[in-house]
Amino acid sequence: MGTYRNLPPERFANLAGRVLSGEDFSDYDLLEADFSGSICRGCDFTGAMLAWSNLRGADFTGANFTNAILCEAEMYGAILTDAVFTGAGLGPVYADPAQFADARGVDMESADIL
Repeated sequence: MGTYRNLPPERFANLAGRVLSGEDFSDYDLLEADFSGSICRGCDFTGAMLAWSNLRGADFTGANFTNAILCEAEMYGAILTDAVFTGAGLGPVYADPAQFADARGVDMESADIL
């Protein structure tokens, strides 16, 4: 884990309920970010810090969470179809395990999905 990039404060404060598809959030510090209800199809979250984030009801179809940290993230209702979670820190996350059925790279042995 290296140094994280920072979003400008005005951008960080305006992530909920937005159309953000295809954006690059790789290696960003998104600690406690609010992506609730956002459309994040195909976004790149590789190596991002998303701990304690609100991801409820967001559409992450095809998003890449490789090596991202999602500990304590709220994910209920999020769409994770074809999202990639290879090496992601999923312990614990708040979601229905069935949400990960169509995701890729999820290590259900080490994931802690509550």
